[in-house]
Amino acid sequence: MAGQRTSLASLAGKKVEDVPGRDAVTLLTLPLSAVAPTPLNPRTHFGTATELAELASSMRRRQLQPIVVVTRTLYLKHFPEHDRIVGSEQTSYVIAVGERRFRAACAAGHATIEAAIRDEVIATRQDFVDAVLSENLDRKNFDPIEEAHAINLLVQEFGSARAAAAHRDKKESWVSQRRSLLRLAGPIQDLVRTKQMPVEAARSLAKAVKDHQLDAQQQLDWWAAKQLAVASARDTVLAPESEASDAATPPGTHQGTEPRALPDSSTADQKVEPASAPRGGKPRGAVGGTGDKRGQVPHQAAPQRAPGGSPEVTVFSVSTRSPKELAAALAAELSAEDLVALIEELHTHV
Repeated sequence: MAGQRTSLASLAGKKVEDVPGRDAVTLLTLPLSAVAPTPLNPRTHFGTATELAELASSMRRRQLQPIVVVTRTLYLKHFPEHDRIVGSEQTSYVIAVGERRFRAACAAGHATIEAAIRDEVIATRQDFVDAVLSENLDRKNFDPIEEAHAINLLVQEFGSARAAAAHRDKKESWVSQRRSLLRLAGPIQDLVRTKQMPVEAARSLAKAVKDHQLDAQQQLDWWAAKQLAVASARDTVLAPESEASDAATPPGTHQGTEPRALPDSSTADQKVEPASAPRGGKPRGAVGGTGDKRGQVPHQAAPQRAPGGSPEVTVFSVSTRSPKELAAALAAELSAEDLVALIEELHTHV
């Protein structure tokens, strides 16, 4: 029968009378030598040396939350295979919750640690395993590989993935996805631990390992090919921007050729005098028009219509010109018809 899940960290911080239905909690200050961690905890990374030192410094001022332990004798009744792992006969207690605090205290050279003795959490093997894992799972303290080992341990103790999923109020697929990372070779698991490989990519690789029995080198090759494909896709996405930049370069020009500059802004800002329209409908000064050329930009050749109906626009230097100045210069250079054609052509490049 599945044991009831227990939030040990929250219970340890409460008064005994605030925890109905529980045996009295015994709070003690224990020598560190009397306490041993359980090998059932899949967590391997407890923080950097600096982080542990900061935690130890905080604990030295005041340890607000005691670690939760069970007596070693009761522990070995359920896990006799750990006899030589959980300390010696001088060790009296085994940690259920709080190994990080225990490690910080050891690293800082503390002599003692505050602990809450809760033997009721080891009524069964399942109860204790759930107590060890639940806090880290709920708080997402595990990295993906540690989480996979934790879920796998639950499956082993509860007898099946379905039973473990039901105990955690999850779907069976949730259990299967996380356990799948254990198929990965050691070097690949290290990449997942250090976040050099995304979890989703790792799960895809785990499926390939299952389907094709990939060895460690083949898994590394798979990841290298995946990274190359991602880089290629990124270049493909960025390529249109480069092509658009190339398309904006008029025929006959190349990099290093300076475009012909417009006259100074004082010329472009001059009022353009309207020209009278002769027969044919085009004002004087327009492309194809006759007579007075007033209003055109000096020293600029009037653009000619290219085959297909698009005007060939003279290259302007616009880096130091405002949109208003550029518009005035173009209006002086082109007829209304050519301006419309130019706008249509610009739309194809936006």
